[in-house]
Amino acid sequence: MAVGRKINFPNEYSLGSVYTAPAKQPESWELLTVPQGLITKPENQPISWEWFDEARGTIEVAPDTKVKLKVSASAVECIEALEHLGPDDLHVLDMSRTQATDTSLMSIRHMSGLRVLELAYTAITNGALDIILSLKNLHTLGLTNTGLSNSGIMTIGNFKHLRELWLNGTLIDDEGMEHLLALKELWLLGLSGTKVTGDGLKTLGALPALLRIYMFNTSIAESDVEQFRGKNAGCRIKWKRALMQQRPEFLDPDDVLLELPHEGGTEAGFESGFGFGFEALGIYNIEPMLDEEFWPIIDLLDWDSEGDDLKVIEPAIVSLAQKSKEEILAFEEALCRKLFALDGETYARHVGKESYRGRDSHFSKNWFLSARCCAVANGKEAYEEICAEPEKMPKDLGFKALCQIAPRAYEKKLGEEFSYVSRFGKETFSNATGWSNF
Repeated sequence: MAVGRKINFPNEYSLGSVYTAPAKQPESWELLTVPQGLITKPENQPISWEWFDEARGTIEVAPDTKVKLKVSASAVECIEALEHLGPDDLHVLDMSRTQATDTSLMSIRHMSGLRVLELAYTAITNGALDIILSLKNLHTLGLTNTGLSNSGIMTIGNFKHLRELWLNGTLIDDEGMEHLLALKELWLLGLSGTKVTGDGLKTLGALPALLRIYMFNTSIAESDVEQFRGKNAGCRIKWKRALMQQRPEFLDPDDVLLELPHEGGTEAGFESGFGFGFEALGIYNIEPMLDEEFWPIIDLLDWDSEGDDLKVIEPAIVSLAQKSKEEILAFEEALCRKLFALDGETYARHVGKESYRGRDSHFSKNWFLSARCCAVANGKEAYEEICAEPEKMPKDLGFKALCQIAPRAYEKKLGEEFSYVSRFGKETFSNATGWSNF
């Protein structure tokens, strides 16, 4: 019998969650060369990570297993514990959506066997790449919505084996594209939401292995794309012209009606506004799912598929659909209660550029719901920290797709339309107590 591999985490506290997958499962970029119709066999499926254990104490994983560590938001404060891991212990280190900084990366410089490093939505700056130059075997690097600019990626060419690079939402522009030309093995590049134009796209034509570029919400024109395709037939560009400067939900007239439901709160709003009570809806006896069951489902969100919200929530949908009808409704009840708890002015004032600034300023109810969903999607520890310290609400981040988990699981399970209504409204302004000063 093959001997397992031991990984030693701190005994006193958890660094987050550990996930495993068979070593034979391919990376997502490897499937770019597989015809879509052939992605039916296990060996042609992208990595399907399964939760293994919390990152605490000594764990033992099977041989020929890829290991992923998703660092929790609270664990960043003691991230130096990563220094004690072996250089080949981890295949993936995911520090996204934490308070990680450049200094945090000092603790991982010895991880020469690391293949995937995810730093999306963190506070890292231009100095980050200099710190991790020793990670020569990285094939995937996620830097979406970080503070990187052109000068910050001047050393990017040192990562000779990069196949997948995400720079969405960073400060780079056409000038920075020159620094990417050293990545001769790069297959996939994410540039959505950057200032890269048709000139920068033309520069990228010199990358010999490039197969896919994501350029949503950039200023490139159809003529730029056609010109690039004419010279680089093997590379596919996924793009969409940015039609407006503001979010689409700003055009929803519901967003500018800053008024609360009926004084009695959400339940009174349903009973007086619609003419029937909750008992008539058949939901009166549904209790929320316990945290011990709820949060592990949230932890299944596949952030490796970021950019495709349905793929992100798919593992959670599959897991929830295996439960009973009552358990699916209990999940929805638990989610709505958690979103309801964050529905208040105190939290709305800390969501970034679209924060609530008073009755005379525009405030998007839809965006605030999306921000609250993001707070829940970050997991139990992050959610509890936010409840205690509202200023830790996600900034300029939203994930409204979270609200689709229960409806899609219900439909998958029963083949019926989801019509359940929680006793606690998730829509903005449902919590009258949270908006008592409004």
